[in-house]
Amino acid sequence: MHEVETPAEGVTLAYRLEAGTVLDGHVLDRESSGAAGQGLNRTAEFDVSMIIKGADDSGTAFVKARIKNLRLNMSFGQMSDFVDAKAVISAAQSMVEGADIKFRMDARGVVTDFPKASAAGGELDPMVEMALEAILGALQRSIHPVPPEALTAGATWEDQKVTGRKGKLGRFKETTTSSVFKGLFRPKEAASDVQLALVQQEDKTTTVTTTKEGGHEVSNRDTVNLTFDVNGGFARRVQAVGTEVDGPSTTTTRFEARWSRRPKKAAPSVTSTSTSTQKIGDPCDPNYVGAELCPGAPDPYTDDFEDAPVASPADGATAPAQPKASEEVPAGDPDTPAGDPDTPAANADAAK
Repeated sequence: MHEVETPAEGVTLAYRLEAGTVLDGHVLDRESSGAAGQGLNRTAEFDVSMIIKGADDSGTAFVKARIKNLRLNMSFGQMSDFVDAKAVISAAQSMVEGADIKFRMDARGVVTDFPKASAAGGELDPMVEMALEAILGALQRSIHPVPPEALTAGATWEDQKVTGRKGKLGRFKETTTSSVFKGLFRPKEAASDVQLALVQQEDKTTTVTTTKEGGHEVSNRDTVNLTFDVNGGFARRVQAVGTEVDGPSTTTTRFEARWSRRPKKAAPSVTSTSTSTQKIGDPCDPNYVGAELCPGAPDPYTDDFEDAPVASPADGATAPAQPKASEEVPAGDPDTPAGDPDTPAANADAAK
């Protein structure tokens, strides 16, 4: 990896949402929580294919994702005597493996209408629901939002969100997000037009619940490294470490998602003697990307994926080695310069 100069006018990050775009990803999400001797542990790892099915007039795209090769491990600490972990894992896998997960996202990577864990025709076992929420949460987290403004060299910015009233009865939550643009980089063996933007983000959240009997505070700290393919228009890598402190209990998380863009198949040549002209505004045109459906055409969500192995990274980059559930997400190579997008975001300070 080597750094390239950022244009004076800055660089704008945006997801490309052309209809028919397919992204292939690999997600690894680990969580360990609880006081000493009472820990709960979870690892979810899976491959996923995500297809863009078209956008509406606002630019928000219809998206369908399908999870495969799911590996789920869960232990329940002192609750193990009361929970059949194998049954929980089996039920969750059967519900999500190969299922179509439908939602919407915009060019900033903001996801809406994301489904919640549910059971068709009945109530869902609470432990199975927890497992499903972990899997769906990992998928949603793998689509990381990007800032709306153009990023100039060395740009930093901060956002703050507050809900509730501090010192009053009820729940008060304050989140401060500090971000920095680390620059543009190019993989050594990638095509010359490949530019990877590295953004580092730190979230600090304090949640205080106050009752007449007193207050209870929970603090969270998360550090995220986003490696975004500028010309490809997708998040090539999302890496994060986090810590939550809730009284005597500490929860640590480690997360990594890697994405590649599947090359599009060349359209077959068509010879036609017709003299009629079809406009792009026609929903039956194959280049049409609006929300209106062609008469008689199936709903865009019902089309099946064409199964394919997880593709190598687009634009000539070397395919990264996929982490396994038995491996730790690496904490970074001390010989790699700081800010290199190939350095995992496992910042040791974030876990303190």
